[in-house]
Amino acid sequence: MTLRNLLPGALWLGFALGSGTAYLRHGSLLSLAMAVVNLLIAALFILRRPEAPEASPDLRPQEDRKASPYSRPTEIALAWTGTFLPFLLRPEATFTPIALFLQVLGMAGILLSLGALGRSFGVSPARRGVVTRGLYAWVRHPLYATELLYFLGLVIATPRPSNLVIWAALALIQLRRAMNEERCLAEDAGYRDYREAVRYRFVPGLV
Repeated sequence: MTLRNLLPGALWLGFALGSGTAYLRHGSLLSLAMAVVNLLIAALFILRRPEAPEASPDLRPQEDRKASPYSRPTEIALAWTGTFLPFLLRPEATFTPIALFLQVLGMAGILLSLGALGRSFGVSPARRGVVTRGLYAWVRHPLYATELLYFLGLVIATPRPSNLVIWAALALIQLRRAMNEERCLAEDAGYRDYREAVRYRFVPGLV
């Protein structure tokens, strides 16, 4: 157990406390669900398995051998930007039925995705094992897909221009994060087989 695990774990424990407090004040079941999600993320940070060492350049897939030496810091910065960007969304307290439905569906998908990831969870690209169970048997990045679905519900409930721009930026960032992770994981032959078997990143048959 290292500071790289404990510090973000402590941060997400704070988020869980904040969501739990919001539930106690307003009785919102979505706040309670968010508290559970944040608590689960905190636990996964603390318990996650170590990263596998990087393969030597000669053993990497052809498309990764010419990667810039600055790609790793850039990928980490992009990953954390995508993680915290939704904090800039400004939702209102009222929700339409379709917005609420998308949030509930997204929240359920987030919980299922985190449960499937288990100790392979991480924010920035890293090799912590190939996950093929649960929603990962259908698409390669269900966590990003269901997060976008959840936040789309917020945007539909409060369609301010700023919220729309933030969600669009988040969608582009999550797509790039998915591509970065796939390039990292492609060092594992098992992941290359998985990528051939599960062809879609976010939505079966579409994307």
